[in-house]
Amino acid sequence: MLTKAVYVLSSDLEDFYFEQLAVSATSLAAHNPEARIEIVCDRVTYDVLIGPRREALPFVQKWHVVNLNSQLSKKAKSRWLKTSLREIIEGGFIYIDTDTVITGNLSDIDKQRGIVGAVKDMHQKDRGYNGGVIWMRDCEDAHEFCNEWHRQWEKTRTQSDCTDQPALARVIAQSKEIVTELDPGWNYQIGHIGTIKEPIRIMHYYYGAAKSVRAQTDQVLSWVRALNYDSEFMKAAAAMLVSIKMGTYGKELDWMSSKSFYAFTASKRCFTALERITEIYCAASKL
Repeated sequence: MLTKAVYVLSSDLEDFYFEQLAVSATSLAAHNPEARIEIVCDRVTYDVLIGPRREALPFVQKWHVVNLNSQLSKKAKSRWLKTSLREIIEGGFIYIDTDTVITGNLSDIDKQRGIVGAVKDMHQKDRGYNGGVIWMRDCEDAHEFCNEWHRQWEKTRTQSDCTDQPALARVIAQSKEIVTELDPGWNYQIGHIGTIKEPIRIMHYYYGAAKSVRAQTDQVLSWVRALNYDSEFMKAAAAMLVSIKMGTYGKELDWMSSKSFYAFTASKRCFTALERITEIYCAASKL
């Protein structure tokens, strides 16, 4: 895989964004051991990556640390960085949201043609593109596209709760010929699509999640933190996060029958026991 895999992180000890990233990046490295993974974050975030958090991602080749206005919220910082990625990262890249699980080999992205690629939002043809996974070539048009995205976001961030999606939609409307539609498997937004023919490569599990699903997700991520980012547990956690959103949590995961899910299905019989062990561990750690 020649295309870089890039994440953006703005986090502290009060949230689970780092844990999301750790699980996603671990699953990416498991399926794509040759991939170059780079992370872009703000200085405040990087300074709290200490102890086990600093050691949790040995396969990350580079951290890009950017000094941002300390008055910005975590959400604003993450969107500032996301809409500025083309000016930070050298070479072609595929940006991936942290609330994802990589379920297969991503090397086919090297064959992608065009300038910018994304999947339709909610997998509906009449909607815009979802910003959770974006492929971008390193060329002048891509730089102009990303710069305009950042400008549009800066102009409207106070009216749009700092989200980047409205700004992305406006930029695409101005330059439709630049964006190529990717197969839905590159950003499988669970809950918005039925069976698809294309291979599922990236599962976007948090998108559009109900409160009950978010609560279960946070529970799994809390275990990731409590177990000090154990690499084997994070692989199992990846399967748990997907199964929660698919409504199969704690049940047989026979739907994961494709080869791309081999690392997860191999551990499915361990889920019940693993949950019990982590519950006991977390309870004991509070004593």
